[in-house]
Amino acid sequence: MSCSKDGTRFDYGGFLELFIPLLGLYQPLNAANVIEAALMLRTRGLRIADRDIKRGLASASWKGRFEKLSESPLVFFDGGHNIEGVTAAVETVKAYFAGEKIDIISGVMADKRYEDMAALMAGVARKVFTVAPDNARALGAEQYAEVFRSLGVAAEGFPSYEEAVKAALEDANRADVPLLALGSLYAYAPFKKALLSALMTKNA
Repeated sequence: MSCSKDGTRFDYGGFLELFIPLLGLYQPLNAANVIEAALMLRTRGLRIADRDIKRGLASASWKGRFEKLSESPLVFFDGGHNIEGVTAAVETVKAYFAGEKIDIISGVMADKRYEDMAALMAGVARKVFTVAPDNARALGAEQYAEVFRSLGVAAEGFPSYEEAVKAALEDANRADVPLLALGSLYAYAPFKKALLSALMTKNA
């Protein structure tokens, strides 16, 4: 298996040189489940050619799951919002960036195990920019930032995704590190909107 910021190449059973344009160390396992399902459907009489399986995997899309939203600067979004999701995202960061610390934008729900999730992120975080998702259950940005600071990670709270994204992009560009938004599925739409706005302003 070989992973890059553009996708994952792997072999599975009799299928060689498969490619999926999805990022994350767990994605080949998901793809293997798809292959097994297709093979099972064959036994039920459905005609599914090997080439169609390969083409289907190569065209797969999964929004909000370690999705690359910008190449320059390098920006990702992952909707990991629990221990399992954050663990998978952190392991992917370690694999892709070989010990390099990255900048993180994060917002979480107060009823989640946010202290444990912060501890996981702290292992790969250079600096964290916290924000409260637009939800009544959201943890306050400053309270969340304090959790990271207690772990020895530089962190700053922001009142909106627009301000958090602007500050994080400037910092990531200055330090020449990737930026990852992580911690809440509720963040996907506002983060992407703020990111596109910031990039348009930057390139104007």
